[in-house]
Amino acid sequence: MEDTLTKVIPRLIGILERDGRSIKPCLIHGDLWESNIGTDSTNGNIYIFDAAAYYAHNEMEIGIWRVDHHKMVENEAYRQEYAEQFKKSEPADEWDDRLKLYGVKTKLMYSAGVPNGADVRQKALDDLQDLIEKYGGEHTGLTRS
Repeated sequence: MEDTLTKVIPRLIGILERDGRSIKPCLIHGDLWESNIGTDSTNGNIYIFDAAAYYAHNEMEIGIWRVDHHKMVENEAYRQEYAEQFKKSEPADEWDDRLKLYGVKTKLMYSAGVPNGADVRQKALDDLQDLIEKYGGEHTGLTRS
């Protein structure tokens, strides 16, 4: 956790506000996935519901779409369409890594309510290990406990 807090987050997220860039938090849905989206069969209007709204970096909204237990993970088109509508924050080449970090929150929350929660938490730790290796140092031996 120390490497994540002191190395990964300052490097991966902190860079969003360097070189004259800034991130303005926006109100996000906070739980936007396929079961919280519907289409009115009479007029085709799309509805979103069951919000857990909070202010965050807009890309936090789609970190949830990278998580294995959501069907949206199976289709890259959702993330690509989002990127068409909302420009990726710079550095754009680190976009997927930011989504991986943002997805950890969803995995940890989900893990508390499912029988295989330890497996889901391990996937969150694996994501953090990957990010630590890339942005903060070497694997720190995080294991299931």
